[in-house]
Amino acid sequence: MFCRGLLALTFVLSLTVGTAPPLAGGAASAAPAKPSYLVLIVMDGFRPDYLSLAPLHHLRALMSQGTYYDTAWVGDLESTTPASHATIGTGVYPRKHNVIGFGWRDPATGRFTYAPTNTNQIHAGYLEKTMTADGVPTLSDEVHLHNPLDRVVSISGEKYYAAATIGAGADYQLYGWLVNGKFRPQVIGPDTPPARTHFQTVTSSNSYFDLQDGFAANLAVRMVDTIRPRALLLNLPATDEAGHYYGTHDAADMRRIVKGDDDAIRKVMNEYKRLGIFSKTLFVVTADHGMVENSHIVPIHSMYTAFRKVAGTAQLDQEYRESMGAVWLPDPSQAETVATSMAQQHFPGVEGAFYKVQTGNAFEFKAVPSTAASLSKPLLRAYLDLANTEAGPAGADVLLPYREDTLGFSTKNRKHWGKHGGFSWFSQHVPLLLEGPGVRHGVSHFPAELVDIAPTIEHLMGWQVPTGVDGVVLGDAELSPSAADVSAQQAVKTRRLQDLRAIQAHSQAQTHPTQ
Repeated sequence: MFCRGLLALTFVLSLTVGTAPPLAGGAASAAPAKPSYLVLIVMDGFRPDYLSLAPLHHLRALMSQGTYYDTAWVGDLESTTPASHATIGTGVYPRKHNVIGFGWRDPATGRFTYAPTNTNQIHAGYLEKTMTADGVPTLSDEVHLHNPLDRVVSISGEKYYAAATIGAGADYQLYGWLVNGKFRPQVIGPDTPPARTHFQTVTSSNSYFDLQDGFAANLAVRMVDTIRPRALLLNLPATDEAGHYYGTHDAADMRRIVKGDDDAIRKVMNEYKRLGIFSKTLFVVTADHGMVENSHIVPIHSMYTAFRKVAGTAQLDQEYRESMGAVWLPDPSQAETVATSMAQQHFPGVEGAFYKVQTGNAFEFKAVPSTAASLSKPLLRAYLDLANTEAGPAGADVLLPYREDTLGFSTKNRKHWGKHGGFSWFSQHVPLLLEGPGVRHGVSHFPAELVDIAPTIEHLMGWQVPTGVDGVVLGDAELSPSAADVSAQQAVKTRRLQDLRAIQAHSQAQTHPTQ
């Protein structure tokens, strides 16, 4: 059960977390004004190295005025759009909000559900009910607790499951779909924006992925202009869609896409400037996951065959096409047997196997002995820490980590393509920046996770931060952090850095072994 309380009001003079610059003169200052508005932008599948593909003037303008986290990462599993948007929108790991990826075991029925792509379930509110079933708070909930009359708008291109998860509890959830030859706004759920917004007049000539960010930004501008939401939650899907299609090494095509991200950000920034509220707005820009290249392909057909030999045809689901493998079993007590058998096959690209165990109401993942012996102790702990973020009733029973730049999906039509979802650094590494009232200017090396975004926003906005969230307030981004914020950040810093560095070094060894 989540209860809410005010954060401590004791301020400190300097920070010991990250590398943001100290206050001018080193003296204490009055508490900065709170932002009045929030703009949260998720550049879907945007790898930090994409920042070097084009000038990206508007994104870098925000970076230069705010705090940028250069070692931010997803920090949980699965590193997919539905799971990560749910994490961003709640501040808790998937083991609590139960949105594991593109499918999971329904905790209520025990059956497998592909809810994120089931529009009927989404329109009926299934995703929101799943996320909040255990009392998990959402950003939209916090807005409405602060002022029930304030409005929250969630928008994407065609990724309705992104708008529905990050916008759980929002007043209006909108996305785009090709209808009668044009890409047009669609509404999730029963709440339609007022007629005065004329939101249906915002269209695009087609649904090509390089036009979707512009469509989403135009729709956002229309909603901001007409109803001025307290919080705008915006998913820009193009970088993810292009990364899947082109892979991560096609600089020419990806350059065009990331410039589209920057142009979408320009449109939103200009609208807030036109309305005279830019300086009163907290901007948060991040990505939901990274992307891995198809350098190595695991033998998924052999993996399916091996599974049948040990478990027969009994399964809820198997997923090997992403950048890790995941198995859900009708009988979870078989997890150790299945994991051990799969690890013994030594499939190329598969680094081992973990299995989920339940003790009372608690869940955790364990490594089969051969996996524990083959991985370094720091990497093993890092993998288990990630696995345990989805260790709940909805999570997979068996997880198979893949090496860097390895996936299970293959196609004959292209030379390069991309996927994500797993443990590896290129799936996990994301950009994160905050800019606005009360935010420092500088770069932080603190290993911020997606789970930190919601509590940090709530604190900076002056809303109530729920106790029970898994994330911490990023105090090193604040002009005047509290002692409690600094202490909480320090408490998680060492373990996170050890995990991050183990995964990062493992990736470096696999992709640049001579460096």
